[in-house]
Amino acid sequence: VGDTGMVKGDVVSESVTVHGRVEGSVRARKVMLARNAHVIGDIVHQSLSVEMGAVFEGQCRYLQDPLSGAAGASSAPAS
Repeated sequence: VGDTGMVKGDVVSESVTVHGRVEGSVRARKVMLARNAHVIGDIVHQSLSVEMGAVFEGQCRYLQDPLSGAAGASSAPAS
């Protein structure tokens, strides 16, 4: 998502770099929020980096393979 770009909706990709604004969930193996990024929504990732100055309003969760399975409720492994 470019500096002046805006996405309203969910983003699913191998790799996501946000310079602009995202209003919705982000699901990717690699997520990078640049210094002027503004994300309102949850992030499911394998790798996450957030530059100083980025705004993130939501919850983030690590998954070994964020692109597999259902986007909604995922069951936690029993221990």
